[in-house]
Amino acid sequence: MENLKFYVDQNAPKTKFDHYWEKCVGACHAYTALREDYRMMLRKAKKDLGFQYVRFHGLFNDQMSVVREVEPGKYEYNFVNIDNIFDFLLSIDMKPFVEFLYPLSSVLRPSADEIRFRQEHPPAVRRGKRALP
Repeated sequence: MENLKFYVDQNAPKTKFDHYWEKCVGACHAYTALREDYRMMLRKAKKDLGFQYVRFHGLFNDQMSVVREVEPGKYEYNFVNIDNIFDFLLSIDMKPFVEFLYPLSSVLRPSADEIRFRQEHPPAVRRGKRALP
């Protein structure tokens, strides 16, 4: 492997180097922000550590109850849980940093193979984890 050499011009104009990693805390699934114990911990993290952003995913996951199929091909939308989370974050002067990963199972129809797989394997196995005996 070739050695790398770095040269620093000490006379170059100085620029601010923000510690962006100190501004954001990760928080897993969005629906956890609906729990009061989570909110207490986030308030403490904001107060004690000064976090400005909270990163989470799953804003449109089934647990958030955003979409409900009322009849085949007809959907109702409910954003009350999303509003609740965002209102809470803004109330403690934090901003959401949202990661969009997972689709809504109520909107996307599984294939026949996926349905068979779901019937034959418990949820832990479907998530790639081993179920305990």
